[in-house]
Amino acid sequence: MATERLRLRELEIEDLDPLFEVLGDPVAMRYYPAPLDRDAVAAWIGWARQSYRENGFGLWAVLDRKDGRCIGDCGPMLQPVEDQLIPEVGYHIVPSEQGRGYATEAARACVAWVARDRAPMTRSYSPSRATSRSASSGGCWPSASTIRM
Repeated sequence: MATERLRLRELEIEDLDPLFEVLGDPVAMRYYPAPLDRDAVAAWIGWARQSYRENGFGLWAVLDRKDGRCIGDCGPMLQPVEDQLIPEVGYHIVPSEQGRGYATEAARACVAWVARDRAPMTRSYSPSRATSRSASSGGCWPSASTIRM
């Protein structure tokens, strides 16, 4: 999948270093129980790869089309919500690239893909003010309400 500035592809173990940059960052992960260590980031990639096999989708690597560099992840993952598994679009962008609209651009592409190819609904939620701005401008609402597409 591609957008004007980004390319999204399946995560690979070679993406561990850039993902560790964001998933291991205490500020970026402040709404998670704790930042991830390198082993947990490798497991994160494994979780996404398992989702590709089981569901046909998962978090994808977000690549800058200018230089092919991995700058984060974005994509739908099934999350348990009210006794259902709902595809939720999540994203993480490395701190040095935040504030440039990459999360919004990637999330819009993912929400459109889910709506078109996978499911009649998706959810996007973030307790972070900056991420909530990305979610709302990406066509999602920063709450646990269902979005009918």
